[in-house]
Amino acid sequence: MVGVPGRSKGCNTCRKRKIGVSHLSSQFMHLIHEPRLLEWKVAKCDQKRPECGNCIKSNRVCAGYHRAVVFRNATGPGLSTHAAKASVPPDPKTGSSGDGGSANSGTAKDAVIRLPPRSVKEAHFPLLATPPPQPHHRSAFVAHFLDWYTPASSQLGGIPSGWVHSIPFSLNCGVRVFDTAIMAMCTVFVGRWSKDERLVQESTRIYTIALAELSATLSSREVSIRDETLAATMSLAMFETMGCTEPSGWQRHADGMALLVRLRGPEVHKTGLAHFLFSSFLSVNLINSLIIRRRSFLASEEWRTIPWTNVRRVPVQDLQDLLLELPAILEDQDTLPRSAHPSLLRRCLDLRARLNAWHENFTRNCPNPHYWLEFSALNIDPPVFPTRYQFSNVGVAHTCTFYWTNLIILYSTVIGLTPTSEAPLVTIDEIYDLGAQICMSMEYYISPGKKSYGPVLSMYPLRIAAECFKRMGEKGERSTLWCRAIFKILEEKGIVLARMLEKLARKSKESTEVVRAWQAKEWAGRGFWDRMEEGSAEGGDVVQRGRMEERMG
Repeated sequence: MVGVPGRSKGCNTCRKRKIGVSHLSSQFMHLIHEPRLLEWKVAKCDQKRPECGNCIKSNRVCAGYHRAVVFRNATGPGLSTHAAKASVPPDPKTGSSGDGGSANSGTAKDAVIRLPPRSVKEAHFPLLATPPPQPHHRSAFVAHFLDWYTPASSQLGGIPSGWVHSIPFSLNCGVRVFDTAIMAMCTVFVGRWSKDERLVQESTRIYTIALAELSATLSSREVSIRDETLAATMSLAMFETMGCTEPSGWQRHADGMALLVRLRGPEVHKTGLAHFLFSSFLSVNLINSLIIRRRSFLASEEWRTIPWTNVRRVPVQDLQDLLLELPAILEDQDTLPRSAHPSLLRRCLDLRARLNAWHENFTRNCPNPHYWLEFSALNIDPPVFPTRYQFSNVGVAHTCTFYWTNLIILYSTVIGLTPTSEAPLVTIDEIYDLGAQICMSMEYYISPGKKSYGPVLSMYPLRIAAECFKRMGEKGERSTLWCRAIFKILEEKGIVLARMLEKLARKSKESTEVVRAWQAKEWAGRGFWDRMEEGSAEGGDVVQRGRMEERMG
């Protein structure tokens, strides 16, 4: 029976829609004569996880299988037995809050959401008024996070986001650092998305607790190599996109993920949650390796093959596999003498040929176009891009923009390695066109149906495009202003990291100070773009600064 705990086993979406013939009033049953309609009505929730077949088929967001709990004021009159049980205080001896969690941390009892008195928003978001969360509170918050973060499953189209959808099945399993990190991530996302500053402040407190618990967890090898520990580190990195406690926060967590993945070894990541985590880590590690211009251990043969023994790659993962060679080229450009530049240039051109072959195959294997032009609805001054790209799904959008973004880096490297006496192998117009394609994709990413996931995916491509235009001087000035306007829209959507990236896109004293702060935190060493544009002289002398600007002139 729907609405009675323990009876209906379907997902929350199917329960709400009252899927199944048994939920139809008998007076309407005789109206169904079409066999196909009858079959559709009879179809009940198949209870598949993380998303049931009905939700996938009807293009709905599957709300999962965790049941919402209604709470009454535990301090008010008329407290019922159920209400009293819902707010069990922490055990003073174990530090546990009655949820069966581990009690190995003295700060564990503090890792709950504490909210000030009721506000107007609680009328629209009842969870904000709940007592300190027990397991059902955490599960409810995760459900809200998933609803506000991820688009419909039909829109994901090959994006490796499975680890996020696996959170409900790993939550409340006794790994305290995982529960705390997940709560920090979910709280900041829900707080930013609902514009509730209380939740944002509380997320920072929980985040601090999670850092302490992670530090304690890493002292035990047995616990540090668990899937939940890696997922906790990944959650803290995601927190930084919305919380942004310091410029280097995301990179420090990316480095921490790399240490944990290497410690676990490639064999561990072949199936299940471990493989989902590895798929997401691959993208994080590639971006981080490009930023710091250091080769990635994932480029080795064992890491490129063993984790994929039982899983078939999707197109974006084939693309990432090719691009793992690019950080090594950037590192060699920084460290090898100028006599090695011809060899590096050949490696760049070989990589470009293979990327072109990948793109042709990616385009040929789809019967329908991946994207098409539409008129832009954005009101941005200056109106640099009057048209926008509409994509078939988020997966295709991510694959295309990731391809264009890294082509900008590759082409800029080719310019830096080509002798000034030779004809250019890549033109500035080609790089500008790639940046323009990225910009024309932004409206798709920030549209309402993409929730928080789209804006988060847009950060890296937009950052590279904005810096590309900024380096072009007058030619890219209006496009740079356009990118800054998009960064402001992202900030309004709760992506706090966009505020810092918008400052970096300015030509001002403030942007210089931000760059210095990032460099001081080892975000990008001597500067990602500066090193891209310069060569290394024999003997280690730095030469040829601004070669890209000279070619633009």
